[in-house]
Amino acid sequence: MASRNAAYKELVQGRRKSSEMMSPLPPDAGLAEPEEQQPSCSKAAKKKKKKRPQEDDDHEQGGAEAEPKATRAKSRSHDSKPELKKKDLDQQKQGVDGADKKAESFIDQAGTSAASASKKVVTDIWINPKETVSWNLDSLVTLNVLGRGSFGIVYLVRHRVNRQLAALKYIRKKNQNPEKERKRVEVEKSVWEAVTDHPYVVTFRAYFETAKGWCFVMEYLPEGSIRDLVRKKGPFKEETARLLSAQVALAIQHVHEKGYLHRDISSSNVLIDSRGNAKLIDFGLSQIGTEAWCRCGSLAYMAPEVIRQELYGMSADWWSFGIVLFVMLVGKTPLAIYAAEKGVDLHLARRDIRYRLALIAPLKIPRTLSRSAQTLLREILKENPKRRLGCRPEGGFDDLMKNPFYAPIDWSEVSCGSLPSTTREEGSNLST
Repeated sequence: MASRNAAYKELVQGRRKSSEMMSPLPPDAGLAEPEEQQPSCSKAAKKKKKKRPQEDDDHEQGGAEAEPKATRAKSRSHDSKPELKKKDLDQQKQGVDGADKKAESFIDQAGTSAASASKKVVTDIWINPKETVSWNLDSLVTLNVLGRGSFGIVYLVRHRVNRQLAALKYIRKKNQNPEKERKRVEVEKSVWEAVTDHPYVVTFRAYFETAKGWCFVMEYLPEGSIRDLVRKKGPFKEETARLLSAQVALAIQHVHEKGYLHRDISSSNVLIDSRGNAKLIDFGLSQIGTEAWCRCGSLAYMAPEVIRQELYGMSADWWSFGIVLFVMLVGKTPLAIYAAEKGVDLHLARRDIRYRLALIAPLKIPRTLSRSAQTLLREILKENPKRRLGCRPEGGFDDLMKNPFYAPIDWSEVSCGSLPSTTREEGSNLST
């Protein structure tokens, strides 16, 4: 995946002149959405498509399907060879050229440009006051499709002036339940605005509402998610998991302090930036307030009270955080491990069976982990939310920071986000 991304970036950078001819984002003018254009790869690579891990398959959205992950590309062949041959690169270039021409054809068919149309149809706009350039629809060039989901399409875009890359999530107005649809988008926007000014939350650059839909422009992080890194390299070393989880914990606490529940914390929703630090994403399921009933999120990361559809609060987010830490240290979720032991395919099992497995899956912590790591996982993954670490009335978040596992962490230093890269590979400081 990394090599394909690198090759793609090289092609894009080498074609700056021709890329300016690529169409600005078409959806704001009500144009047809372009089909997903993946760079071509060899037939051998296509045959090696890897089956999605079970823990990432079952995703509850309060009755909807999974939302696209806005800040990372969805690679379909993680097993492809790291070095691409010249033939593969030529095929990739042809794929990009084809995407350019196809995107341009949408503009021609409409008889207008998205730039001029956007001035007429934009009905609401928000620009992050800390941005040094103006992010508006006519300043964006569409490069590729990053992902799709029931809630919309995510594009890779580039600013015409400073050539900075960004991820743009476009949600089309379906008009089936416009009031509910608008409320959901407004909550997501309000959360982004409230929490974006944090070192461990993905930066929210701009928002637009048009006649046809809503656009969220955010920081693009091609490095991948925690899930991607674990699948590629295996579990992290404890020192890596310690720092990354501390950063995620600070981001979650920040969201809670602003008065929101995240409700979809998972290893897929924690990305790694270019400095190797963790960043929380995806507020599409977030809710204003501290209590909720709706069952939503990824099943393998859902707290027991969420699965049972009981009243839950911030403690549910901390359970999900505990599962993310478990994945960092062990490599799989407790649900995935238990399902494999029982010979159950979570992709094929009935929903009620998946829920039952999630509720009874035991917490099997490897003895190879340090005693402090084992204790932390047991404390934060307690079934009773009132006894869960980070949620106890008498201690709260301070209990988590004072846990022996985090003894080497200087929380004041981590909080300011000024630490050097610590989580990438040799040359990029990842330690697995």
